[in-house]
Amino acid sequence: MATTADFKIGQRVYFGRRAGEQTLGEVVKVNATTLKIRQMESRGTMRAHPVGMIWKVPPSLCTPAGDSTPAPATPVVALRSVPSDTSALDALLALAVARRTGGDVEGAKRALYAAVEASEVAYATWFAARSANGGAL
Repeated sequence: MATTADFKIGQRVYFGRRAGEQTLGEVVKVNATTLKIRQMESRGTMRAHPVGMIWKVPPSLCTPAGDSTPAPATPVVALRSVPSDTSALDALLALAVARRTGGDVEGAKRALYAAVEASEVAYATWFAARSANGGAL
C-alpha cells in the first residue's frame, strides 16, 4: 500500500477509487497522512468538477502517472430491445484516450458528436417501428 513517502510535490498521479473514475492530478502538498492534489483534467459524470480544484486524498487512492495508465471507469448502461450501436461508445473511448495521451481531442469530439447523432436517428427509427407495431418488434 502506498504511503505519503512514495509521493513528491510536483509529481503527476491518478487519483480516485479503484473501481471508480481515475483523474490525472499533480501533488501540491504532502501531509503526514494525506496528499493535496490539483486536478488536471475534468472529473465527474453527475457533477462536473473544474480543472484546478484541490483534492485532499489518502495515498492509498493514488497511483503515480507513468507508463502504465489505469483504465478509465466506464459506466454500464443496460437497455432491452434497443438497437445496439457501438460506434458512439467507441468514439467516447477514443475521446478519453485522446485526452489522456494528448492526442487529437477536437477530432475525437467531432467523431463522438457524429456518432451520437447517428445513434439518435437509429433509436428514433426503432422507436417509431415499435410504436407502429403496438409496442412489439
